[in-house]
Amino acid sequence: MYPLIGSAQGSELTAVAAEVAAAVSPGRCFDPPTGRIRSAGSPADLYPAMPHSRDPAVNDYFEATLLPGDRILCILTIPTAATAEVILDAFGVMR
Repeated sequence: MYPLIGSAQGSELTAVAAEVAAAVSPGRCFDPPTGRIRSAGSPADLYPAMPHSRDPAVNDYFEATLLPGDRILCILTIPTAATAEVILDAFGVMR
């Protein structure tokens, strides 16, 4: 998982995240240790208040890391084809 919250991130996945950030938000400032892409939101005020999850650690991380208009890049590694199938099915992705 990228970014890791409360742990040091491995360099391999951080390098992949930098490549993805450059592809999805070209020209935007990307902070590899946090996953923050500055000013990537459009519109910048899409979230007048920071959305919250059920996980207090995630909420704390977002509030400490992001400003209005920022976005966070999240990456999930999928270890097997069977796991990928389960995830795609859960999202209703037609293949």
